[in-house]
Amino acid sequence: MIKVKLLYENTRKDERDVFFLSGVRKSSTLVEVVEEESEADFVFCHRGNPHTHWVPPILRDQSKLVILDYTDPNNNVNFNNYGFYFKRSVVNRNDTSNSLISNLTLPNFFPLPFSLKYINDKDVHEVLDLSPQEKSIDISCFFRPNQSGIRAQVAKKTQEYCKRNNLKCHIGVSGGGHESYNGRENFIKGYYDIMNKSKIVVNCNPNNWEGDWRLYESLSVGSCIFVDKMLIPLDRPLEGGVHVINYTISTLEEKLSLYLNDKLLRDNISLVSKKYVYDYHKPEDRIKYIINRITR
Repeated sequence: MIKVKLLYENTRKDERDVFFLSGVRKSSTLVEVVEEESEADFVFCHRGNPHTHWVPPILRDQSKLVILDYTDPNNNVNFNNYGFYFKRSVVNRNDTSNSLISNLTLPNFFPLPFSLKYINDKDVHEVLDLSPQEKSIDISCFFRPNQSGIRAQVAKKTQEYCKRNNLKCHIGVSGGGHESYNGRENFIKGYYDIMNKSKIVVNCNPNNWEGDWRLYESLSVGSCIFVDKMLIPLDRPLEGGVHVINYTISTLEEKLSLYLNDKLLRDNISLVSKKYVYDYHKPEDRIKYIINRITR
């Protein structure tokens, strides 16, 4: 059991705050929350400000400071004045030479991936009825094909593939706005219903960083999930061909055809991946991971 004081910047209210606070509350056998720095073994600071001018808070004992940084860019890390730093994305996927992967050799700098999401400390299955459904939608991809970037390319290619093969698909945002702050603070029924009825959900990391909530949202439902290969080395990784299907733009259509035409293979991956993320990728698992790193 460690004693932790919590500092969190709620400049933007979304699932980053939800993860941080729910994960701590779900780890009550490992973490005791205290009010004073003098009582604490560590001070967990949730970074809410994504801008490069952000500086860590100053404590009486700076070695206690554990920064949990879920902001998007990889170029906004302040490498001064902290005990431990956990960063969501250390990758610039457009230019891997301009990434922070090499900094993972530092003894106090670690990657911190997203996880399954809780809202009001509840998992989506406690809020929505996501009983197994007939998979009436062949493929879903929740990106807009008329925008720019790799996600738009993937959405457009998926849309064209579905049209050419007369498949039923969902392309773009869902009813209720899963991309809006409504979707960040609530479980959107229409969005989850579409995923639950989809044989395949195609996800994609953004151009400049790695990791998003859509990946874990889709894995929580139990469909067959496609995602481009993740670059950040992680504990309990999502293995291609076991938990997810990795693809590139050039292999996407071939892999879609393979898995659409093999229900047994598709269903097996869906079952394995859902169990895996609920075993190892919950918010409290991220808190356990942090504790293991800072106390070893």
